[in-house]
Amino acid sequence: MMKKALLPVKNISKERKVSGKEALTKLLRWHFGHSEYRGKQLEAIEAVLSGRDCFCLMPTGGGKSICYQIPALAKPGIVLVVSPLIGGETIFVVLIWMFVYTTLHNVFRLFGFDARV
Repeated sequence: MMKKALLPVKNISKERKVSGKEALTKLLRWHFGHSEYRGKQLEAIEAVLSGRDCFCLMPTGGGKSICYQIPALAKPGIVLVVSPLIGGETIFVVLIWMFVYTTLHNVFRLFGFDARV
């Protein structure tokens, strides 16, 4: 008895392999609507596609996500991207809530309210 795959991986095109500046710019234009890459994005994308390690430091809004989304579109098969952004955002939210709680607690104590939770 043949088992079915959870994902239809046999139907994924293995022919898709994009390289070259023009082809990568075409992907950028088609999927994201941008006519050209910013800064060192193209250099980072080409490094990833060639299998080299790449460290890309950009400011918020600098276009870091393009540097892994375009290679994922250009390579055949399934691409898994592990990003630390979620963890960083979670820590940031926890720190904000700790600050708000501490501030409110101190304000309530200042005015004589019992602010135990």
